[in-house]
This record gives sequence, C-alpha cells and structure tokens, in this order.
Amino acid sequence: MTNVPENTYLQTVKEYGDFEFRCLFRLSGDPATGFINSGIQYRSLVSDHQIMGYQADIGDGHWGDIYDEHRRELLVAGDLRTLQHVIHKNDWNSYIVRVRGNHHELYINGVKTCDYIEMDPAIPAKGVIAFQLHGGGAAKIQWRNITITEFQ
Repeated sequence: MTNVPENTYLQTVKEYGDFEFRCLFRLSGDPATGFINSGIQYRSLVSDHQIMGYQADIGDGHWGDIYDEHRRELLVAGDLRTLQHVIHKNDWNSYIVRVRGNHHELYINGVKTCDYIEMDPAIPAKGVIAFQLHGGGAAKIQWRNITITEFQ
C-alpha cells in the first residue's frame, strides 16, 4: 500500500434520490501512516473534482457516521455501543444506506448506526453515489456485491 495523497472518488454517472444501496466492503491500512478512512458518498454534487454531500463513513472513530462532505461536516455520529462488537476490522463487512425523502438510515453488519431526518429544504435530495478513499494515509478499500434499488 502506498500513501493516498488526497481524497479520491469513483462515482456514478446517474443521480439518485430515494434508494437503498447495499455492498460489502473491506478497509485496510496502517494507522501509523496517517488517517485510514473511507466512505460512501450519496446525494452528492461534483464540482472541480471535489464531491460535496452526504457520506456514510467507514473507519476507526467514524464507523457509521453521517458526514456532510465539504459542507456541514459531522451530522450524526454512529452508535458504536453494539457495532463495536460486530465490526470486522481489516475484513469484509456489509453496509446499507437507505434514503427516502428526508429520512436517512445507515446499517453496518445489520446494526443500525444512524437514523437522521434532514430538516434543511435547501440541501439537494438527489445526487451521485461515489466511493471515497480518504487521503492522508496508506489505505486500501475494496468493494463487492454492490446493489442500488431505487424507490418509486
């Protein structure tokens, strides 16, 4: 693994509003090299190679948080009381991001980490979905079994 100098993203072309996103992920890296963190951007906007919007966070100290990348920062900290006992560090874990209207729910390994209601009508209700690897450390993120189911 080499050091990731800045945040990198792999994004959808299509924009999504109400959906359920599911995947398996594996985050690995050496914390001695810096920040080991990743996330799933959703309902996000792209500008000058930066992505602004919601992020379902992945990594120590941030598991299951809802973060608002390049806008408002941390919205809700993930509930680690149960999650800390079921997270598989450096191994495969499942993530579900479910969004309907202004209601956001995150689950890691079947455990609900966040339940958030967006109260600001100015925040976009549609945008791209992207995989993020945070810069600042020697990290690797892997994804598999990705599905996106749109709600009508």
